[in-house]
Amino acid sequence: MTRNFVLLICIFLAGCQSIKYIDKGLSTLQGQPYQYAFNILGFPDSESHIAGKRVFSWEINELRQYLAPNMHTTTIYGGDTSPLHVQTYGPLVQSYNAYCKIDLIVNADDIIEYTKYTGNVGGCQKYDRLLAPKKVKVDIQTLEERDRMFLFSHRKDKNP
Repeated sequence: MTRNFVLLICIFLAGCQSIKYIDKGLSTLQGQPYQYAFNILGFPDSESHIAGKRVFSWEINELRQYLAPNMHTTTIYGGDTSPLHVQTYGPLVQSYNAYCKIDLIVNADDIIEYTKYTGNVGGCQKYDRLLAPKKVKVDIQTLEERDRMFLFSHRKDKNP
């Protein structure tokens, strides 16, 4: 039984995810034009006006399901023999609410003044991925060619 419990915990933890970029990603939007956020997050789900400021909101609110491992024990009684215990394993459907809401408050100059979010991992994963730092691929051959062209253009004799 202990071994099954440890196995169940390992499977559960392997499926866990986190949101690690959303805080920093949203803070980098402050001071930027609101269109910059649209380029990253897509168009908002709603826009409202509060105290002379515009508020753009992105929201996810979905009921989602996943399969969790499940163990079921059945006891069979028969005649004069001792009871027989049968354990079966299979999936169990679990449900959860995936929720995330991002608000950007924009001033009269169309600059983002304030950002905030509320939600859980399941709901905010999409926005966390969108706000994650992008990896830049550098083509070394192009850089080397550019360096050769630069050096050649600054040589006194122009023979390669």
